[in-house]
Amino acid sequence: MSPDCLDYNIAKIGLQSLTRDLAFQFKPRIRVNAVAPGWVDTRMNANLSPEYIREETDKIYLERFARPEEIARVIYFLASDDASYINGAVLTVDGGY
Repeated sequence: MSPDCLDYNIAKIGLQSLTRDLAFQFKPRIRVNAVAPGWVDTRMNANLSPEYIREETDKIYLERFARPEEIARVIYFLASDDASYINGAVLTVDGGY
């Protein structure tokens, strides 16, 4: 976490807490989980400089940004019966950042 992103970092922590609290409130009928993606190759970051992208990519074990469909597959899994015993989790999908 970087101090220059304080508002963003606080919001992330709030969402983690909200996920756990909602999972408790809706137990056992409704499961509540969250996905915390790292860098994703989207239009939102299309204007980043190549140097900055390279710096960030160097920090990722898989050495690339995620594709949107990779994040979508994780969400699909969490919503499926295959994840029926996962509740209150925040799943980090960041390529090993």
